Amino acid sequence: MIQKPGKPPDDPNSYRPVTLLSGIGKLFERIITERLRNFCEGNSLFPPTQFGFRAQRSTCDPLTALQTDVARHLNLGSVLSPLLYLIYCHDIPIKSQIATKTILFADDTALWTGQKTSFKATQVLQECLDEFQKWASKWRIKPNPTKSSAILFRNGHQCQSWKFQTRNIHLSLWNIQIPLSNEVRYLGISFHKYGNFSSDLNATLRTVRQRAGIISRLRGGLQGCSSETLHHTYKTFIRPVIEFRAVLYVSLNSPEIERLISCERKILRKIFDLYFKFPSERLYEHIGAHSINERLKKLQSSYVLRTLRSQNEIAKQTLRTSWTDPHNKNLSTSQTFPSKPKMKKVHLPSALLEITARENELSASLENIIEETPLSIRVK
Repeated sequence: MIQKPGKPPDDPNSYRPVTLLSGIGKLFERIITERLRNFCEGNSLFPPTQFGFRAQRSTCDPLTALQTDVARHLNLGSVLSPLLYLIYCHDIPIKSQIATKTILFADDTALWTGQKTSFKATQVLQECLDEFQKWASKWRIKPNPTKSSAILFRNGHQCQSWKFQTRNIHLSLWNIQIPLSNEVRYLGISFHKYGNFSSDLNATLRTVRQRAGIISRLRGGLQGCSSETLHHTYKTFIRPVIEFRAVLYVSLNSPEIERLISCERKILRKIFDLYFKFPSERLYEHIGAHSINERLKKLQSSYVLRTLRSQNEIAKQTLRTSWTDPHNKNLSTSQTFPSKPKMKKVHLPSALLEITARENELSASLENIIEETPLSIRVK
C-alpha cells in the first residue's frame, strides 16, 4: 500500500493498493493486452474522444482541443487494467459538436460548451451531466462531485455583462453542487478563467527553480559532478517540466517566453560554472546547446507533423479548424475550414501550423494532407 500525497494516514482510503505479479504473469498480460487492443481498435469499440492509453494519442490532444475552444468562444499497476477500463466505458455518453464536447483521457472526463450566456451554458452542461449520471448509475460508477470543478471562461470586459455572471452557474452531480473555480487543473495544466496560462507559467517556473536546487547539491566541491552530468540532469529532470507544456505554450507572448529563457540561462550558467553576467547571446554557442525557445518550437512542429500523419481524426480536426496556408493565398478557406476567429489572443492551431510550415518548409505537404482529409471530419 502506498499513501496518497496529502492524505491522512489513519484513513484507509488514503492508500493505493499495489499488486506484484510474476514475470510470466506480466508477459501473459502483455500478450492479451496487445491482441485485445488490436481487436478493439479494429472494430472501433473505443469512444473517438478517448485519448488515454491509445496509440498516436497523448495529453496534448485534449489540452489543445480545450484551449482552442476556449480561445474561439472568448471571442493503476497492471498493463491490462487500463485497456479493460476503456472497454468498460466504451458506451459513455459523448457530445462531439462544434459548441459542446466531451473529451476523455483514461478516467479524466471533461465537458465544455461555448454559449452566448452563462445561463444557457449551464443548461447545456447540466443536461450532459444528467445523461452522464444515468450512464454511471447503470454501470455502478460513482465519481466524486467534490473532486470535480466548474469554470467560466470569459474575457475581462465580459465580467461586467449580465450574460456572463457566475451567479447563473449551478451545476450538480448526484444532487451535490460542483464547486465553481477561477482556475482548474486539467491533465497537469492550470487553466485560468481568462483563458491564459500566466498562473501555470508561474507554477512551472517555481517547479523548475525548485528542481534546479539539486544542481548546486550535485555540483558540491572539487569532487562534485561534472558539467556534462549536471547538464544531463537538467535535460532529463528539469527541462521536461517545461517541454510537457510545449504545445500550449505556443500561445505565450514574448515577455512570457523571455521568462522561460532567462530562467534556463541562469541554470546553465550555474551548471557550466560561468560568470553570472556571461553574455546571453554567446551562452548557447559556448555550451553547444539549443535554447528552450528553440526546443519548444521543435516539439510544437513535431506534434503537428505527428498528428497530421496519424489516424487521430479528432486531433487533426482541432488543428484544421482555423488555418490558412500563408504561402498559398489561392486556398479557399470556406471550402476547407472556417476562417480564423477575430481575437487578440494567439489562436493555438494557427500558431502551431504556421510554426510547422516555417520550421520545416513543408507548406505544400501540409496543404496536400489537408486536402486529403475526408469531408466528414472537416468542421462546417
